[in-house]
Amino acid sequence: MSVISYATIAQQLDRLSEGGEGIVFRVRNQPTVVYKEYKAAQIPYLNIRALEELMESVRSWDPSDISRLTSRTVWPQTLVDHGSDVRGFLMPAIGATFYRRYGLRSNPKQVLCDWNQLTYQGGPMPVHMISEVPRPSVEEKIQLVKDLATTVHLLHQHDIIVGDMSGKNLIWSTQPNRVIIIDCDSFRIGGRKGVCTHKESPGWIDPVLQGRETCKESDIYKLGVAAYRSLWNDPNTQVTSPLVTAKRPAGVPDALISLVAASVGTNNRPDSRNWVDTFEKLYRFNGRPAISATGTPASGISRPTRPRLNIQPKN
Repeated sequence: MSVISYATIAQQLDRLSEGGEGIVFRVRNQPTVVYKEYKAAQIPYLNIRALEELMESVRSWDPSDISRLTSRTVWPQTLVDHGSDVRGFLMPAIGATFYRRYGLRSNPKQVLCDWNQLTYQGGPMPVHMISEVPRPSVEEKIQLVKDLATTVHLLHQHDIIVGDMSGKNLIWSTQPNRVIIIDCDSFRIGGRKGVCTHKESPGWIDPVLQGRETCKESDIYKLGVAAYRSLWNDPNTQVTSPLVTAKRPAGVPDALISLVAASVGTNNRPDSRNWVDTFEKLYRFNGRPAISATGTPASGISRPTRPRLNIQPKN
């Protein structure tokens, strides 16, 4: 287990952002990493052993799985201690392609493209505002959902539960289409306690849990919510199966609509393998839609406007 002393980075920190449990800092002399420091009130309640177990668990993975993990998450790399306490950890910095200028035209900020921004795509910007956040097409959004589903499947294969999946901790880029899951210390190994107390984000709370620990099934619910929020352009509504099927967005295959509806249902949810298989069937033959025996596109499958790569669940 890699551990460093807080004293070795203390003079190199610039504050970047703050969340409910911690503060993230840039490390000036290590531009490829950032430091997450837990707030003092949180430290007595942290399950540091759970964080260590997450970090240790990946050491036995295949190199291809590790490569996928490190390119799609900000996986904890090094613990940072201060005296007898672990104060936080170092993790990879998010690349520049995931940031865009947004805000007042006179003083725009560099902001992360989070999932919420996929749902606020309608209408022109007010003249006093500027936004360089991309507005992906339906096809591009589908590819983002596909990328996220592939990562969730990888984690589930290794018995890791995402837990607090939400609009703020899914970060995306269209250069290329890629989704990064942040707040990895909210992940936990199945059957074990997490690093922090159980939490879910408003608008993404699985109604089946009723306060119980998150699980793979609740990850699937939130994967369905992520797909719905982006493809239906609905940022706020409580997502249910009838809501999903009531309106069918143009360009979204019927098979994907059915998958989302089943995922946000309360019984017999599909698993991550079903998600990967669905995308593989929709975008096989180098991304061209599956062809029926009669030579026409299979029922419910829309023809993509440009080629798509075959999905690779373990890369």
